[in-house]
Amino acid sequence: MTREQLVLIRKALLAAAAVVLATVLPQDYAADDDRYAVTIRVTNKLSSRMALIVHCRSRYIDLAARFVVPDSSCNWKFNRNDAYPGTDFKCRLAFQDKRLDFLAITVRKDVAEYVYDVFDDGVYGADGRISEWA
Repeated sequence: MTREQLVLIRKALLAAAAVVLATVLPQDYAADDDRYAVTIRVTNKLSSRMALIVHCRSRYIDLAARFVVPDSSCNWKFNRNDAYPGTDFKCRLAFQDKRLDFLAITVRKDVAEYVYDVFDDGVYGADGRISEWA
């Protein structure tokens, strides 16, 4: 098999996995009251126009994986009271053969939304680039 054929097969498998993920995974981890809601939002701004797989979780709460097409976002909304103050949520991003892990949030009472943009050179948050592709 040629390298090009392997690349096409890999892309087809990723696309099939994305369809499965999009249809079976929950949309939100119950945020009953917006006063206590915390949102994590990740936007795919990759110039390659490739889809992105995003999976965020803490030690005890798995927010599930999402498939993010180019120029779109995914988000999770959950109740900050379901996580102890100081709980870390980490996210893993993947596209093609690249992987990236970063600390998305440490739950605090004064922050309700965490927004991240994913570019070719890494992940950017409110304070600039926070992580680079490995």
